[in-house]
Amino acid sequence: MRLPALRRAHAALVCALLYGAALGAATPAAAAGPLSPAAVEDLRAARAGDMGKLAIHTEPKEVPQVAFLAEDGSERRLGDWRGKLTVVNLWATWCGPCRHEMPSLDALKADLADEGIDVIAVNVERKGLVKARRFYTQEGIETLEVLVDRDKALPTRLGVIGYPVTLILDPEGREIARMQGDADWHSPEALAILRRFSAAVSETDQMN
Repeated sequence: MRLPALRRAHAALVCALLYGAALGAATPAAAAGPLSPAAVEDLRAARAGDMGKLAIHTEPKEVPQVAFLAEDGSERRLGDWRGKLTVVNLWATWCGPCRHEMPSLDALKADLADEGIDVIAVNVERKGLVKARRFYTQEGIETLEVLVDRDKALPTRLGVIGYPVTLILDPEGREIARMQGDADWHSPEALAILRRFSAAVSETDQMN
């Protein structure tokens, strides 16, 4: 092979190697797997009080990435909270049990903010931006964001049949537990089970 041809072949090989390295660097790390069967059983056994109604899934479930609104009118999606264990509550101001549990969710968010656990509440009313803001002011809700799904796209895609409903999402943004109905989310039992979820998720991350 002539010298120019050798140089072209060498250059092509170098380019191929660099391209492959770039692809490898751009490939994201593998997502954390589901909780182990032992972890799921441990969490189920640890449920107490109102948390006895919490359904803990054997396998994580993907959630729809439909848009809803923040108070400033910007679009948000559940994927925006990836990276944290997240409690997602769907509620309405006309729903008595929803109104009753909202202060406990507000307190929960404040208490767990430094532990890598977040809490959001998504109102599902057409005029939710006004109604949720008014309700928060009346009830002294200070830490929860005003978030609204005016078209109810999120509950429809999630198969929600009544309110309130609360999901727990793992740091990958997948549903790992669900509760139908209201609860005291600031009770010792709620704090304990959420911290156990956080520990179980962290252990799963370390194993992957």
